Amino acid sequence: MHFDTGRTGPRRPALSLRLGVTGHRHLPSEAIGSLAAQVETVLGALASAIGGIGGSLDNPFAGGEPNLTILSQLAVGADQLVAQVGMASGWSLAAVMPFSPDRFFRDFDEPDRERFVALLDQCEASWHLPGDGEEAQQAYALAGEATVAQSDLLIAIWDGATARGPGGTADVVDHAIRRGVPVVHISATGAHDATLLWAGIDSMPSALLHRHNVPRRPADQATLTATVEALLLSPAEAAERRYLAEFAAERLPRVCLRLEYPVMLAVAGVRPLRRTDLLPARSMDAGDALDEAYCWADRLADAYAQVYRSGSVFNFAAAAAAVLVALLGFLAPHLKLAIVAVELLLIVGLIANTMIGNRREWHRRWLDYRYLAEQLRVMRSLKRLNVATPMTDVAAHLREARWTDFYAAAIWRQLTPATIADQPALAALAAEAIADIKDQISYHRANSARMHLLDHRLHQAGTLLFHATIAVGLISLVGLAAGIDLIVSHVKLFTFLSAALPTVGGALFGIRGQGDFAGAAGRSSRTAARLERSAASLCTAPFTLGRTARIMEDAAISMLDDLGEWRAAYTYRKLLIPA
Repeated sequence: MHFDTGRTGPRRPALSLRLGVTGHRHLPSEAIGSLAAQVETVLGALASAIGGIGGSLDNPFAGGEPNLTILSQLAVGADQLVAQVGMASGWSLAAVMPFSPDRFFRDFDEPDRERFVALLDQCEASWHLPGDGEEAQQAYALAGEATVAQSDLLIAIWDGATARGPGGTADVVDHAIRRGVPVVHISATGAHDATLLWAGIDSMPSALLHRHNVPRRPADQATLTATVEALLLSPAEAAERRYLAEFAAERLPRVCLRLEYPVMLAVAGVRPLRRTDLLPARSMDAGDALDEAYCWADRLADAYAQVYRSGSVFNFAAAAAAVLVALLGFLAPHLKLAIVAVELLLIVGLIANTMIGNRREWHRRWLDYRYLAEQLRVMRSLKRLNVATPMTDVAAHLREARWTDFYAAAIWRQLTPATIADQPALAALAAEAIADIKDQISYHRANSARMHLLDHRLHQAGTLLFHATIAVGLISLVGLAAGIDLIVSHVKLFTFLSAALPTVGGALFGIRGQGDFAGAAGRSSRTAARLERSAASLCTAPFTLGRTARIMEDAAISMLDDLGEWRAAYTYRKLLIPA
């Protein structure tokens, strides 16, 4: 496989942090100064932590200033306070609103409307949900969920009391805690220092936590720095950082000469050879950071899948061929020198193929790039839904994070959600989501059929060869015992066949076992069934935003669970020298 060294590799993600806001609308007037000072201190600590990451020697991000964004609903009280302090401290402002701006405007008293309009005008991005006045509380609750879904951390100016209604501050805090999103709690009275509430402090399962039992720690500079580094930096393991750097240095292949696997598929009647088997697609689809990152991961995964699988097929084929060539010495002893030379070349080629493949980590790169591509794929639908997220438990995600998780999360931060104007727009999004899921169902059904057919054909061919070996053995036994001239005169040929047939059959069974095609077929079949249930649920009215988002998150989990099983099954299947 030859790589194009003249093209730019996958882009490094931008260094960015989004800080969501929740809190009370009515804050004690005597506490405003103290609250503003605490907010400024927290923002300064976070900015300092980001600056430390940007200035580190092993900084995995693109150059330029970090993107520090306050995500606020722009409501009176805490939302506007943090927005104003944030912009004064150099942070940009983005707004997520429960209704359209015109409808939301009516929820403010006259003196507050000017501040709302002024802040909205200063937003670098803004979007709203399809809420309406008839279900205002539900709309505010969804806006709180959207704030959590689009934020890395949440700052909560809160008195610690139970929410006064759906979507209240306590509810938003609980939602963030269950999602594993760190919460910086600032007392609404300004009487206490800021506290960090986060499952990640003690590596606890966030789904079991709420505001009363979540681990907590003073939100000082050291704690906030450690939290930001845990959220944004690539995993601490040197190997994971190396893998990330290798991905950034990858180039798309010009041509792939490793055709053993697609040739095997064609011979087995699974699918015909394609032009792209030799000349992989190299053009990049125009689009945003997500589209570009997905294209790179997807194309590289396809390339490494073919070269690894072809390398595996070659090893078993070369091992069998070496035995067959050696056996030819019985039939053509006058070609002994040539036979030894060819056998030696096959063995050297087998060993070299294994060493090169394992040293260049074809196997590991294929698994990593395919997993990353699928992580990025599910983001397309989830981002449009505003209240959905690919990381339903951030804290748990970080406990076993790999470089692919870091990269996918960094790309997620760069994306801006779109406005869902009304119910027809939500219905259109749900229809797109159903189409996306059905595409994945079709892929998994087709992949299951292909893998099952390949496994079946290899099993049939291998079994036939072993049956043929029995037949040759019986014919030889009877012929030699009866002194049949035809058998006696061709005893070397029968000896060759009795050794060659099981050798080739064993190679086919080796390819079958190494490829785990039956396992792949089963996993794709199970995933398709789970996705069909998700699609059926989406097709059932009503198309509410919260319900649609939860179904799409469940579908994303189904797809990534399948990938997780596949990744685990293949993790230790490096190229091997057949016994």
